[in-house]
Amino acid sequence: MSKKHPDKNTDFDKADGEQIEVEIKMPESDADGEEVDGDSTAEIEGEQLTEEAPKSLEEQLRLKEDQYLRLAAEFDNFRKRNARQFAQIIESSQADIYTELLTVLDNFRRALEADNGAADFESFRKGVELIYSQLNDFLKKNNVEPFDSVGKKFDPNVHEAMMTVQTDDHKEDTVVKEFEKGYKLRDRILRHARVSVAKPSDENQ
Repeated sequence: MSKKHPDKNTDFDKADGEQIEVEIKMPESDADGEEVDGDSTAEIEGEQLTEEAPKSLEEQLRLKEDQYLRLAAEFDNFRKRNARQFAQIIESSQADIYTELLTVLDNFRRALEADNGAADFESFRKGVELIYSQLNDFLKKNNVEPFDSVGKKFDPNVHEAMMTVQTDDHKEDTVVKEFEKGYKLRDRILRHARVSVAKPSDENQ
């Protein structure tokens, strides 16, 4: 005859005096004491995966942020490198210009150091003309050229009126004289021409 222990799932055999344990598997239950089947377990695991998803999104966001920072740093380095290269090009161009101007400066120095007593005015004039020609060739080589203004209609885009002249020999608003010649760098005005402009005489007004 066997007797069940009131607190344990174990049978005792009085005849043999030996204890025989019998494992009785009870169905799993949730917090409310209700049974939980396999589908419920799958739902719980699904909820756990859903909770882990935001961590993956955070990691992706962090990676994207790192990529953006690297790209911004690369662009900044690219910009600085281009700025240095541009500055070097400008400096090199300036050096070439100054080197050519030094030759003109040397000719001016030679003309000033010449013995005025021994050299006549004609020789001095030829020396100055040579220097003037050298300067014009230098400017033309660097795409700087003068433009004519006398006899042209006054244009504030290229001319700067220094004074007006009453005359009947020129049409109104016509450039009569150049005080300083204007120059262009390719198609851009490098310096406006300073001119006088014609206006009608009092008799014709």
